[in-house]
Amino acid sequence: MALKPYDIEPDNLPMRYAYELISKTRTSFFLTGKAGTGKTTFISHVLRTVNKAFVVLAPTGVSAMNAGGRTIHSFFGLHPAVIGPRDIAHVPEYGRDRILGNGWKRIRPADTIIIDEVSMVRSDVLDAVDRALRVMKHSAAPFGGLQMVFVGDLYQLEPVVTEFDRPILEENYGTGDYHFFSSWALDSDTLPKIELTKVYRQSDMGFVNLLDRIRTGRADEFDIETLNRTSGDLYCDDDTELRMYLSAYRRDADRINEDMMSSLPGSPVTYDAIYIRRLLLIGGCHRAQGHPQGRRTGSIYQERRGRAMGERDPWRSVRS
Repeated sequence: MALKPYDIEPDNLPMRYAYELISKTRTSFFLTGKAGTGKTTFISHVLRTVNKAFVVLAPTGVSAMNAGGRTIHSFFGLHPAVIGPRDIAHVPEYGRDRILGNGWKRIRPADTIIIDEVSMVRSDVLDAVDRALRVMKHSAAPFGGLQMVFVGDLYQLEPVVTEFDRPILEENYGTGDYHFFSSWALDSDTLPKIELTKVYRQSDMGFVNLLDRIRTGRADEFDIETLNRTSGDLYCDDDTELRMYLSAYRRDADRINEDMMSSLPGSPVTYDAIYIRRLLLIGGCHRAQGHPQGRRTGSIYQERRGRAMGERDPWRSVRS
């Protein structure tokens, strides 16, 4: 789906309403919709065409890159553990140094904060954002008086809550629901909700309806049989074929990866890396993306003929 400036389809009333709210008002709202309805594309369209100062955030690195923003924890300097009321009360002690990069400078002129993939944001994280923004904007208003646009599908990924986190959150919030709308800062009863309904990613309405029944837990035996007819063998005979596997559980994905990697010939290879100012040296190749503070060391691990599997460096990631 490729939107040009001001070319939102006339019949897509929910998207037009969302555009009006974000471009002409300071009203916060929740934008939702199933996969393929143009939520992330809408964000890109707004950033190109609306004359406002935006900050785009997301809960994970991948979602932040897709939305063209930064992670919430990185931007506000939040720790990964559960953020309780006492932690939020001491946000002023963080000071400017805890706001990484240009976060503090970007918040001061900001009009609107967009949080993509908000279904993964825990209530305690959103409350920490609220408190930090009040301090940074010197305002007692929720979120420092900024317009907040929450984008995501609550039928998709939920917040990550470990067994250690769960009792702490239940004690703090008195509920077993840890979604963003359960935060103290947000009055979910009055937050406008806009649902995008037109699917752009798929044109086969039969397939669209099948996916929607799975999304809402209404799939029947015929739907499951239809999907199973399209699946192939787990392992292909031709090892040159590139095939992607979808797995509901990380342990299954790890098992498939381990099996496939163990079938490759040769031995694992480790490439040593040295950071020297802004030059990154990998195996004798110079790249202009090093650590800006000086010399650091690390290593990239590659398994036989496969792609680079990971890197070991406490300061930053290395991309090949």
